[in-house]
Amino acid sequence: MSSVDPLANLQEQLVLRSPLHRRKTWFWVGVIPLTAPFMLIPVMPNLPFFFCVWRAWTHWKAHKASSYLLELSNKEAIHTSPSEDLDKVYEKASRSLPYPSRGINKEHNDLKFDSNIVQLLPNPAQTVSHIVDAYSLSKEAERSMLRAIEQARIRSQIDEAKSES
Repeated sequence: MSSVDPLANLQEQLVLRSPLHRRKTWFWVGVIPLTAPFMLIPVMPNLPFFFCVWRAWTHWKAHKASSYLLELSNKEAIHTSPSEDLDKVYEKASRSLPYPSRGINKEHNDLKFDSNIVQLLPNPAQTVSHIVDAYSLSKEAERSMLRAIEQARIRSQIDEAKSES
């Protein structure tokens, strides 16, 4: 449906993100010793230490995963396959947009972000239920997706209100 080559896009994202995660891992490892004074306070658990360790660990995992995917991509071990279920979801979402879906092309990169862009899911309950049915997900997944969409909508409204004032 899109004119973007998914493997080229994946490779581009991996090349961009892997060094970022490596830098962030070392940054958070460097911040860990700065949390030592909090160990002297016996009443409070050392939450800053655990937060820094958790951030370093998650960035390390992301760096390792991206380097693994990049290696697979370089060996041409990743192959794309069409998905009728995803095509149906994209088709329903593109029908609700005011402009025809053109995909992401290099020629459209000069467009600026507009905070008033129409939501991709005008009727989230119907779209989410279709996704849940198509992929045989649990009802908990449906509730979580609807909650995430609602939170994103609220954040979008808050951002718009901030930009207007």
